[in-house]
Amino acid sequence: TAEGYRVLSDHAWTLALFCLWLIYPWISSLSLSAFWCADVGELSILRADLSIVCSGASYAALVVFASIVVAGVGLGLPLFVAGLVYNARDRLRRDDWKLPSQQP
Repeated sequence: TAEGYRVLSDHAWTLALFCLWLIYPWISSLSLSAFWCADVGELSILRADLSIVCSGASYAALVVFASIVVAGVGLGLPLFVAGLVYNARDRLRRDDWKLPSQQP
């Protein structure tokens, strides 16, 4: 039924957002570690992976990918959740608010 689908959809969104918030710090930390190099002698190597030289082509590709992840996840997820809260602000202000699946 439509009501059952709506309840399942609400629970799926809740679970997905909960899982994203659980892995958010790990993904953010991991992606930001791509920008942390250390000077060892005449080389500059990536602290997270000592086999990557920070002036090499593989590091340049890693920086591009990490930048996309930082922008997409690091900034995108909080903005997405802020947008969800902003869109639901009228329902959240009421004292008797309910989930969409609980509404008549």
